[in-house]
Amino acid sequence: MSEIVSETAANVVPAADGSDDLGMFAGLLSPRDRELKETLRNSAASPDPNVLASTTTDVSAAGSTVNLSTPQSSTWLRAVAIVDFDVKQGQKVSVMVPDDACTTEVKKRVALLSLPDSYSGHAGNMLFSFRVRTNPELYTQTAEKRSYLFGHAFFSRERDSTVSRGFRQRSVVFLTEKPYAALYRTLADVTGPLFFEIGEEVLKTIVCDVGNWPAASPGRKMSLPVAGAVLSYRIPFLHWDQNKLLEPTIKQRAAMTMSPAVKSIYDVFSISGQDYNGLFQSIGLYSTFGPSLAPSLWQIWELLMCGESLMVYAPTPDLCSRSVFSLVSLLGPFPFSGDFRPYFTIYDSDFETLADLFGANKPGAPSATRGALIPPLIIGVTNPFFLKSFEKFPNILSLGDGPNDVHTFKKWVKPTTSGRSKILQQMSESSAKPYFLVSKMPVLVSNSEVLRQLLPVPSHSMINHKDGEVDRESNSASIPCVFERWDEKSNACDGKAGIGASPQDAINNALLRQHFRALTEQFLRPFEQLFGVTAKGGSEGTSGENFVVLGVGPYMSENLYLVKFDRQSFMKRIKSNGMPRGFQVFGMKSKWVSIYDRFIDSPSFAPWFRHKQRVHRMQIVDSMKQLRMDTRAKDLVKSLAPTLYDMVRAQNGGKKSVPKREIDSLVHTLLIIKNEIESEEDKVLLHKMWEHYLAVNAILPDRFAPPECIQFSKQHAATLAQLSPKRAPKAAPSKDVPRRRLEVV
Repeated sequence: MSEIVSETAANVVPAADGSDDLGMFAGLLSPRDRELKETLRNSAASPDPNVLASTTTDVSAAGSTVNLSTPQSSTWLRAVAIVDFDVKQGQKVSVMVPDDACTTEVKKRVALLSLPDSYSGHAGNMLFSFRVRTNPELYTQTAEKRSYLFGHAFFSRERDSTVSRGFRQRSVVFLTEKPYAALYRTLADVTGPLFFEIGEEVLKTIVCDVGNWPAASPGRKMSLPVAGAVLSYRIPFLHWDQNKLLEPTIKQRAAMTMSPAVKSIYDVFSISGQDYNGLFQSIGLYSTFGPSLAPSLWQIWELLMCGESLMVYAPTPDLCSRSVFSLVSLLGPFPFSGDFRPYFTIYDSDFETLADLFGANKPGAPSATRGALIPPLIIGVTNPFFLKSFEKFPNILSLGDGPNDVHTFKKWVKPTTSGRSKILQQMSESSAKPYFLVSKMPVLVSNSEVLRQLLPVPSHSMINHKDGEVDRESNSASIPCVFERWDEKSNACDGKAGIGASPQDAINNALLRQHFRALTEQFLRPFEQLFGVTAKGGSEGTSGENFVVLGVGPYMSENLYLVKFDRQSFMKRIKSNGMPRGFQVFGMKSKWVSIYDRFIDSPSFAPWFRHKQRVHRMQIVDSMKQLRMDTRAKDLVKSLAPTLYDMVRAQNGGKKSVPKREIDSLVHTLLIIKNEIESEEDKVLLHKMWEHYLAVNAILPDRFAPPECIQFSKQHAATLAQLSPKRAPKAAPSKDVPRRRLEVV
């Protein structure tokens, strides 16, 4: 560990007293960081094999060491930026490491999202996240080409008498393409303050340290060293790669061991959420939406599953961005295919386009983009101006303010469609209670059985609620990357949530997460019948290496299993099968059918269905390749033409007629093997396929051989001759068999 810290930090601040590397930041860091350095000093003297050994392994896996004098963008981190507020110029990127990581236009967009749009006015720190579009085209012109960066900001507002407004506002922003919000929020929390305490030089160290991290591997628990700290994070499984199956296999699940840094029940439930497939699954649903809006999560689930757009109005950027992450995660394991902006401001480059789409009609106002096709959209805002400029937004979720915010207001806030103008006005008032405004009333009923299982939590007035400020005290040398933790010593949240989080929150979070994942899976189960008859091996029921497709032969066409979606027959089938278990709650009756209708009509259905078809095709192809390796040549021939096989073995005895279907099967299979041989690159599998080709070609009567196969056999006569006679199947016919006597019936 001492070598790691020395390599990454020695070029920042040299040790003044010539002491070891771990003490070089003494006197410059916060109490938490000084305690952390002391812990690392002791660990270096007496290494803990459970933590330090794994850390050393991870770092060595990263490859060559990055030169600290020339920090580079990496797959983990695009750049670290310092965004400052200038009275004359406004928000601007004053420093970016590396400087050429983004274009001038992207730097401008990042700057306009990196400071709070509205703030309470007191000095302090805050963590929040945003998502910025980086492609230069207009929003409505780039449906398939939109590209984004995640930004995770450590914002500091300090009193400064030298500036005109008496405060200096700056943010340290971490830019990345990876959707690992819990990791980068923790990275911002741990290393962001170092800039304000040490200076710009520490940014180079951070970028280089992160660049040395090993490649991300889903399901792997990683120890990631940066600026003298070690972040403990389990890489979640995502749906984003449409060419791979990213659900954890049984073997990978067995390798998922709990981090030794986990100390509390909240850490246990938060980190276990990272084992789930999907975005932001470790975030707490109950600790985000509290007792007032948690009962309405069923109606929110319905809106998002049916492709509805939703705007979150929150009192702080931190709670705003957390809420959007929570909503995206609510549909897991179904991938949210729309656009989401955890924190959106009036300065965003897409504001005017969206204002024209969702704003009120005004005389002379441009309406060219109104009604344009846009994806389902989830945006988070804090400025009450949006309640006027986006008043036509179909669904608006307000989290309340002050003593009536979503965590202290105990009454269940139900969705409503009436009094829209009046409610929008009440949302913007000080100390407003939470509201849930919808354009059309959802039909899904909240599950009262699940709600009865939720535990009562301590009053948040008893917790040191810091409204997004970061508590810098911790005793852990390895810092778990979770959205929120419970500090038993101070009886307060550590600030990563911006809200109080208790062990009761952890249990409620786990209960809701498991329920909504099960609800989504049960809702999608009728569609699984469209992708063939499948079975999942192993007691865990996970997909991946244990996936089996029943009824697939080694040379069958995968297109036989990829049927087109027939909406009429599908709706008829689900009605006859009855209500899914997840919808079996009081008051649903036949309303659940309309959810399927709206889901099929939504913009989310077609991309998801095409993705499922691609995945299913890959599973079939993989299953067929494995069957080709496991199938002996004589068994293949016997399965295709049992009558002809027995006739050849009998040497002139038995039947003299062969069913036409057997000849057709041999011809069809021979053509498929020929085509597969021409495209296969695996040498071992290719050799097995040549054996199959030789066996089928040998038993097929010459007069039925396809012309292209005859030509193919002549071209590859040398290859066929090289096959050992011992490998030739016993089904190969003898030259003495009078083939002219065979009759095809």
